[in-house]
Amino acid sequence: MSVPMQYDLTDRFFMKRGSTPCFDYFDRTKMKNGQYERMGWISFALLEPRFEQNCPAELREIIQSEAQKYFALMGSEVPIPTQDETVTLGYARADYCYEWAKQRHEDSVKWQPFRDLVTLNGYDFAHIYDFETKKRFRDHNGEIPPLIGGIGNWVMYDPSGAKPAYRAATSEGCAEAAKADGNFRTDIQAPQPDAPDPSVEDEYTDSSGFSPSS
Repeated sequence: MSVPMQYDLTDRFFMKRGSTPCFDYFDRTKMKNGQYERMGWISFALLEPRFEQNCPAELREIIQSEAQKYFALMGSEVPIPTQDETVTLGYARADYCYEWAKQRHEDSVKWQPFRDLVTLNGYDFAHIYDFETKKRFRDHNGEIPPLIGGIGNWVMYDPSGAKPAYRAATSEGCAEAAKADGNFRTDIQAPQPDAPDPSVEDEYTDSSGFSPSS
C-alpha cells in the first residue's frame, strides 16, 4: 500500500506522516513552537481517530472519514518514513489479531502433512541466508554443500548429507525438484506404532467377558 508522506486535505488542513506511528493532521492557521499545530491523529495500531481539544469541527469530520478509509485497509503494510521497514495497519486491534491467529492456524493445518512428508524423506528446510552462512550446514570439509537450483529463499537439505540440497522460491518447489531427481517420494507413510502386548488378563478373557480379575 502506498500512502504519501504528506497530502493536502483542504487549503487549510493537511496530513503528514512523521516519526510517530500515526497519520498526523495539521491546521495551517494554528502555530505552536514555530510549527503547524497537530489537531488530531490516527494511530497505525488501532486505526481510531483522536483529537486535540482545539481541533476544528470541520477537521474532525475529515479525520473521521480518513479513519474509515484506513479501517477498510486494515492488514495492509505502510512504510515507516524514518526506517527501512513497514507496519501493518490495525496490528493491535482485537479483530485483526483474531483473524491473523485464525489464518495462521489454518495455514499450519494445511502445512503439517507436507512437512511430515518432508521429514519422512529425510529432509529439512532452511533459509538460504542461514544455509550459506551458518557453520551447522557446512560439510566435513567446512564447505557449503552444492545446491540444485539457483533462485529463491527456500532450501531443502538432507541433514545427513546423503542426498543433495535443493533451492527454490517455495518449499513445494524444492520437493518437486527433488522428486524429479528421484530423491523425494510422495508414497511414504509414517510407520504405525506397534500394538501393545496383551496383558495376562487379556489372554485369559474368554468370549463371555470373564477374566481372572472379575
